[in-house]
Amino acid sequence: MLADQSRLINPYPREHFIVLYNDDNKCDNLISTYINEGLKRKQLCVYASIRMDERTNPKISSKIIHYEENIKNENLINLSLKPFYISALNNDMKPFEDIEKELVNKVTDRKDTRIRFVWDLTGFLFNTTHFDECINLEQWWQNKPFPGSYVCTYPNLMIKKYPFHFQKDLVFRSHDNVILC
Repeated sequence: MLADQSRLINPYPREHFIVLYNDDNKCDNLISTYINEGLKRKQLCVYASIRMDERTNPKISSKIIHYEENIKNENLINLSLKPFYISALNNDMKPFEDIEKELVNKVTDRKDTRIRFVWDLTGFLFNTTHFDECINLEQWWQNKPFPGSYVCTYPNLMIKKYPFHFQKDLVFRSHDNVILC
């Protein structure tokens, strides 16, 4: 279902979004709004990216309110997905299940136990034509492994091109809402 960008402000519990973007900056603005809203509500926010390593801040860090303080207080977690990439290629779900348990443990004593999770791994797998692995992960997310909401980012340009357009319906079906950015 095509949804308005404002759906990311107050997502339903366990709502799974796909954000199709044409412009990196617009996508970063949308994702930072999603994260900032979660931080205001005292929710745990996770920014997970294949393009980040453990020593670097994500490029959206300047758009996140009180970024360093939220990192220090563990309200915001940056997660490098590079180790998860190999697991995804091997259909090894254990690292994903482990991070699920870790995140659930982090919110058990919080007033608001919802987690806002953003990642780009499925979009990366899709763009590198690892369609089966992408769909496998999207189906895992659709099982909604922890309380909160999930955002998967995908470059919109690839969706319309061969061979990607043959796979897009499988990707779309594994999400509750599609947001164009």
